[in-house]
Amino acid sequence: MNTQKRTLRALEWDNIVKKLSLLAMSEPGKERALELELLTDFSDIKNAIMQTSEAKSLLDRELLPDFSEFFKIKEALNLIRAGYSLNSEELLKVAKNLRTSRRIKSFLAKYKDLSILLNQIAIDLYENRELEDSIINIFDDNGNMLDNASHELKSLRMSIRDQLANLKARLNSLLNAPGFSKYLQEPVFTIRDERYVFPIKIEYKSNVPGIVHDSSSSGATLYIEPTAIIPLNNAIRETEIKIETEIKRILAELSAKINEFSKEIDETSVVLAELDFIFAKARYSILLKAVEPDLNRDKFVVLKGAKHPILLTLIDKVVPNDVEIGKNFNSLIITGSNTGGKTVVLKTIGLCVLMTRAGLHVPAYSANIYPYSKVFADIGDEQSLVQNLSTFSGHMTNIIGIINEANENSLVLMDEVGAGTDPSEGSALARAILEELSAKNINTIATTHYGELKTMAYKSKKFYNASVEFDLETLSPTYKLLMGIPGRSNALTIAKNLGMTDRVINLASEIYNSEKGEADELLEEIQNTQQELSKNAEKIETTKNELEKLETEYTENIDKLRLEKKSTINVYKKKFDNQVNNAKSEIKELLEEVRRTKSEKIARRAINRINELEAGFRKGTAEEVEALEPKYDALDWNNIKIGDKIYIKDLEQEAELLSMPDKSGLVQIQLGLLKTSVKKNRIAKFDPNKMKSSSKVYKSPYGKKNYSFSREVISNKLDLRGMNTDDALYKLDKYLDDANLANLTPVYIIHGHGTGVLRRNVREYLTRSPYVREIRAGENSEGGDGITVVDLV
Repeated sequence: MNTQKRTLRALEWDNIVKKLSLLAMSEPGKERALELELLTDFSDIKNAIMQTSEAKSLLDRELLPDFSEFFKIKEALNLIRAGYSLNSEELLKVAKNLRTSRRIKSFLAKYKDLSILLNQIAIDLYENRELEDSIINIFDDNGNMLDNASHELKSLRMSIRDQLANLKARLNSLLNAPGFSKYLQEPVFTIRDERYVFPIKIEYKSNVPGIVHDSSSSGATLYIEPTAIIPLNNAIRETEIKIETEIKRILAELSAKINEFSKEIDETSVVLAELDFIFAKARYSILLKAVEPDLNRDKFVVLKGAKHPILLTLIDKVVPNDVEIGKNFNSLIITGSNTGGKTVVLKTIGLCVLMTRAGLHVPAYSANIYPYSKVFADIGDEQSLVQNLSTFSGHMTNIIGIINEANENSLVLMDEVGAGTDPSEGSALARAILEELSAKNINTIATTHYGELKTMAYKSKKFYNASVEFDLETLSPTYKLLMGIPGRSNALTIAKNLGMTDRVINLASEIYNSEKGEADELLEEIQNTQQELSKNAEKIETTKNELEKLETEYTENIDKLRLEKKSTINVYKKKFDNQVNNAKSEIKELLEEVRRTKSEKIARRAINRINELEAGFRKGTAEEVEALEPKYDALDWNNIKIGDKIYIKDLEQEAELLSMPDKSGLVQIQLGLLKTSVKKNRIAKFDPNKMKSSSKVYKSPYGKKNYSFSREVISNKLDLRGMNTDDALYKLDKYLDDANLANLTPVYIIHGHGTGVLRRNVREYLTRSPYVREIRAGENSEGGDGITVVDLV
């Protein structure tokens, strides 16, 4: 086995490929995924990653291309080229591939802004709607050819249906004939050798002339085709042969049509498989919550929050780790306890690099990766019984191959380098191997338990320490990688945790403490300090993140409030300006009408209308100002009792509460000597301090006099019957104001028939009103001439 195959096996690359294959929708797509290749050209790798990103952007928007009706048709096309005809199932697969090709091409074209690279692939998809429909439209859902496949087939099937009907009528006639039915074993007919027959008792064989097709297992029954129905059976069989011949002709004709475009169809299958494969990569990215890696040419890897992609699909919680190699050092030495996750970290880095080269996203918060042309790994038990090699020999054979093949564009991963032999010699050999790889400027990551290797980082800037964390409080690994500090093996602690006796543990501790040197003690102190610093750093980072989050939320809320305030002020200003302008226009019209008519009633009506406008505007303005900037404290109805003092907001008056709100929201109050009912929303909490400072007269921000229209939900009918002309016109004028403000049209003015005076004055008034576009008498169904229908502008 060569070093590259050994590396892929050690990193369990097959698991990645198989999982990716399962995410493809079609069989050709799955086969394409199983052929996943590790690209070497930088541009090809970048292009493949961007294709995955485009597909993911579509899936993230729930834009799902359908490859479920894309089939493997290579063998079918080969049969056609060899001169054979396809069966209905094979023809339908070809047609459905054409349909899938057309739909995928249309789908990607529709979202071309999100899929530029995918559209460049899809441009080669072949479309032939005529051929597609000519196949699909002549088969049912079960693949049976429909009668409309040809005129001949339709005629033959109609003929055979008639023939079968005649035959069954003849069969039923025989069943019911007393002279014939007595010979039957059972009163039924059945089919043998594709011929209709009767079950005849063996003793009556000579009484029923015909052809014997079968007998029962007991021999008591013979299945005979009576002479009387042989011509009918023959005719049916002849028609069936003609139908089979016609179906074969149609299949051959369609196969010949496909053969004309077999090259294009074959090439389209390759393109569809590629697209299905790309979308499978996108689904894998979503499954792993992966990110698009940034590529660099400076031969370094920086992973933030990286997770092992295979573990992610097997367990719920995988610890994310930050790791880097190649920027400031070219050799990373990872130490720490057994079962602490050193090998997992090693495999995670290797898999992330391989996934990048395969155009996949990587499972990390962020990733910047150099796509090494070769990745070498020496991980696991390489013992070979066939070659009679020990574990150590197997590892050394592999490492020798790595040293010979690796160059500065390679990444080397070694697990427990130098293990499996005498510790002193193994440590020296491991150090020499790392020195050799470093001298060749090869990026190397190695795990080890040898304490001597930890000191290499203090002697050369090319080496850097890292360790997997071990929690001394819980006596368990955290699987967290700590960059910059060596780790302890914690062998004694782990052994005790697994159940080793105290006597053995205490003896081992005495031996260890008596043999360890000053360097070991110093490293232990550094490691203990680092663990404390790490915990404190995590707390600080958590607090920092929380503060940053609060600061961001506070800033966003302030900005949001400023925008809302500005927007609200603009809305209300525009609204008030419109109301003022409208009120001014109406007052002007009222004054002109008074001057023109010089009528006392008109003048009185105008004054009343102006007063209404002013009161409505003041009320509306006060309510809106209160909504924007509440002037009064809300009343807590759960903490108030009858007899308590309250405040009437719109009157700015103190009052006494006489009752709690009824179902209509009305409240009885005592206001001076007056007892009355008010809506509960007009009531506020009584505050003596605010009472002193509040003004008795509400001042509008738009000056002394401001007028508004009150928009209310009004009926589209106004009944003026029984009123005199002046009162009716006053009410009509007010109603037109409200209807116009509410954008209500048409409206129905009910004046009745009567003497016709009111009707004439109303219609004359309506013709002069600026609100009216058109008037007409009501239809019979609407009330006839007693109603005037008004279309407002």
